[in-house]
Amino acid sequence: MGDFNGAGIPDLAIAVDGAGSENQGSIAIWLGNGDGTFTAKASPLTGVGPSSIAVADFNGDGTSDLAVANVGNDFTGNTATVLLTELTQTATATASGIAVVGSGTHEVEASYPGDSNYSASVSGFTGLTQSVAKTTTTLTPVPTPNPSLYGESVTLTASVASSGGTPPNGESVSFLSGTTTLGTAQLSGRYG
Repeated sequence: MGDFNGAGIPDLAIAVDGAGSENQGSIAIWLGNGDGTFTAKASPLTGVGPSSIAVADFNGDGTSDLAVANVGNDFTGNTATVLLTELTQTATATASGIAVVGSGTHEVEASYPGDSNYSASVSGFTGLTQSVAKTTTTLTPVPTPNPSLYGESVTLTASVASSGGTPPNGESVSFLSGTTTLGTAQLSGRYG
């Protein structure tokens, strides 16, 4: 017995001899459910004829590992197999309120700082990217006065709204009549 998955509940390890003298044996790992019952989890291979098991923390990581004595064929070729428990935990972290600058593909890296039992690790950028689409904008031109009289001076105002984030500010807007440019002005942001 030992805690092979770090759950704090006793688990079982059972030696299983291979069928026939040339087949490898295995260790059947049964994880405890906490109510006196167990669920089969894994069957890592050992040498031929596993006969006894020792449970201890052989690598100092805080979880139970196994050492298996294998009697071999006809008690020759005796070997030992050491099975170190490797725990992988999946955690989901949600970061909200992050504004990624610019559209396109951005590489994302995950970093774990470690603690007194576990060393720090960094994921690297391989395989994890965040695609950011351009924000949709809506342009609304407003002439003043409207309607206007022939020869009267008209002021053209453009309002740009965005579907998310901060609206554009400082970019140029061109006013056209067909293909003729009537004028160009810079956006001056006013929020709210």
